[in-house]
Amino acid sequence: MIDILADRPWARTLLTGFSIVALCLVTGEAVASYPLTYILALVGLSAVAAVAWWNRGVLTGILVLLLLEGVPFINTGGGSSRSAGANAPNDAVFVALVVFLALCAFDSTRNRAQDRIAILASTWASCYFAWWLYKVVAASPGIPVLSAVSYGREFLGFSLFLPLALLGLRRRPHLVGFAITLAVGVAIFSVGQIIEQVAHADLTWLIHIIKTNEFEGLTRIYSSMNEPLTAAFPMALAATLLGPKAWRRRAMLLAVLTGLANALTFTRATYVSELLALFLISLIWARGSGWRPRRIRYTFVFGVVAIVFAIVLAGGSSATSGNSSSPVQAVIARAELGLSNTQSQTGSVGVRIHEADLALEVLGDHWITGLGFLNPAYHYVPSLREGSIRNNDLGSLSIVVTMGLIGLILAYMPPVAGLIYLLKRRYNFVQYGGAMYLGAALIASITLGAIATLPGLLVLGSMLVLCLNWTALDESTD
Repeated sequence: MIDILADRPWARTLLTGFSIVALCLVTGEAVASYPLTYILALVGLSAVAAVAWWNRGVLTGILVLLLLEGVPFINTGGGSSRSAGANAPNDAVFVALVVFLALCAFDSTRNRAQDRIAILASTWASCYFAWWLYKVVAASPGIPVLSAVSYGREFLGFSLFLPLALLGLRRRPHLVGFAITLAVGVAIFSVGQIIEQVAHADLTWLIHIIKTNEFEGLTRIYSSMNEPLTAAFPMALAATLLGPKAWRRRAMLLAVLTGLANALTFTRATYVSELLALFLISLIWARGSGWRPRRIRYTFVFGVVAIVFAIVLAGGSSATSGNSSSPVQAVIARAELGLSNTQSQTGSVGVRIHEADLALEVLGDHWITGLGFLNPAYHYVPSLREGSIRNNDLGSLSIVVTMGLIGLILAYMPPVAGLIYLLKRRYNFVQYGGAMYLGAALIASITLGAIATLPGLLVLGSMLVLCLNWTALDESTD
């Protein structure tokens, strides 16, 4: 009888109307009987459960954006400090992310290619976690265990996030939902950043800023969301060139937004790493015949001409006006300043070289194993910034100082292995964009936090999960 009624349109309409009325009555009774805080908490949990049931990739993307401070109105404060350490809201969100992915891992589909990747990732994570645990428990002299854990929690988080996400996000709809959620978050941040910098509008409710300074009349914004910009731009560019036709216009818009936002971060290491990776990976993909290599070759030539034209045009305008007044001129001025600083070892380049020398002096002969997670609250080093042996501006050197060359080798294994895997399987835009990002991340990791900070590791892990599991599905269908 129930099956017969379920097939009748009027019965479904009646059931839906009855459910809405019942929900309204229950909600009204709850509002009248319980504090509003409890009601909002229940609604929030219900919404989270609904999203998780609908698409686990979407909820995973939302949690990652929360950790990156990429959700408007909600600021977890995870990037408020330059030094490493615990942050209660961020830690709570991360625990929720790990628990959710663990539950998803128990209810995942089986795929032979994805299983191989997950086994390798789990083996690596076990080794990485074991070395991290040794450094926390036995090789951080004078530091309480909990303080050492909080000081190096980013590396623990990465060793948990990567294998669990590879196990929990396997189906194509989940990967698409994950990618779209992150793309929407990055697009919102890009729009907010551009408006904030060019129009000098106050959009702190839309984008969460760690700090700002001025360069050539424009506001330079430091934010945890700067990290996913470096991943979104190559992926959007790859989707524009090689993606499905239905995606190309949206991907082109995202590529323009993230490309401009990337440029306006005024991070010279990002300029070098993104352009160099784009050049090298495109050279590899442009080899051979077919429409994909041909399109990449044409786009590569067009891009080089456009860059040269922009430099000449901006240079001529600067010579005429005597100052840098446009975003393009400011970006070129920033790049020129970087070349000058590198040649003379002055400015921020000189500062980083000096800080690296001080860090190496403190490291001494502990190259192989590192100094451990010496939380500055218990082991303050006066010669180093904020008394901390970890410095996000020194990139991978922060790993050497804490976990030594052993930790550094383990940290580089996932991005290097992922890059090799993608270069051997050139099926579509996912491998092209993923290879460009991983190449850029490896180059930038020398001075930036792609493998040494929570935002960098979250983006790295997300990109590895998306690209590797997507490619394994492509491999299975061939």
